[in-house]
Amino acid sequence: MSENDKDDEQKVANNEPSTPTETTTTNKSIDSLKKLSPKTLIAIGIGILVLGWLVFTPSGDLGTRNIVETQKGQSYVVENPNGTTVKLTKAPGVSGGMTDSAEDEGIDDSIVCLVKDAPQGTVENVTVGNLGLRFVKVKITEGACKDKSGWISAINLRE
Repeated sequence: MSENDKDDEQKVANNEPSTPTETTTTNKSIDSLKKLSPKTLIAIGIGILVLGWLVFTPSGDLGTRNIVETQKGQSYVVENPNGTTVKLTKAPGVSGGMTDSAEDEGIDDSIVCLVKDAPQGTVENVTVGNLGLRFVKVKITEGACKDKSGWISAINLRE
């Protein structure tokens, strides 16, 4: 075994880099941070927090829809604000599974009908579910779900 091999084995056993270029960038960064004053570290931390707050705080109109103040007997348009189908369910707060297509309509017993094309509906009942979410029982008055009655989230109604 040569003299260089013995030196390399000893450096590996002592966790020393075998060449000066093996010192990692992370170690250099940590060492440079240790040399900074506490005031500088606090200023850097506050700067990172402010930058994170600015990046993750929404601003402007996010396209949210206000929930309509519903009244029994009033007619509203039944439309999902996301543009997908609205699931008319047998009970308030039931998600109705993961189905969104007409051919899957009979698979989940909790779904009365999949409402499409923004038909009119008349409010029959209003209730508040878990977490203060409002649900309305509507009877669809036009379209493929005409004369069917079921529950939807109040967010799916518009005037």
